[in-house]
Amino acid sequence: MLKRLISSLVALPILLFVVLMGGNYIKFAAMLLSLIGLYEFYHAFRLAGYKPSAKLGYTYTFVLYGAGFLDVGPIFYIAIVFMFLYNVLIYNVLSKHEAILDMALTFLGFFYVAFSFFHISLISSCG
Repeated sequence: MLKRLISSLVALPILLFVVLMGGNYIKFAAMLLSLIGLYEFYHAFRLAGYKPSAKLGYTYTFVLYGAGFLDVGPIFYIAIVFMFLYNVLIYNVLSKHEAILDMALTFLGFFYVAFSFFHISLISSCG
């Protein structure tokens, strides 16, 4: 309990600073949270015996947020998601891994964690 209280006392001023500064600070914070979330997601499933490809998830998270920093059009974000899905399929076929659940977990981690947090960074460009 004390550990969580100390964590919140440290994180609250950082959160306030990021929100008040806006812009690239929010984008960077969302990217950092995405990477931490992806690590937790993939690590939890690795402990359960699955083998999602964390390298692909991290790489495409950087690609997605890189596009966000460049302020490209919305169609480009959709293209990144489809490129990621295509690369997950190709990676698993070429590595002869053939575990459909591992492919699904790799995609789900990126889509559920990184793509969801990415929408926080889009809020900063609305105003």
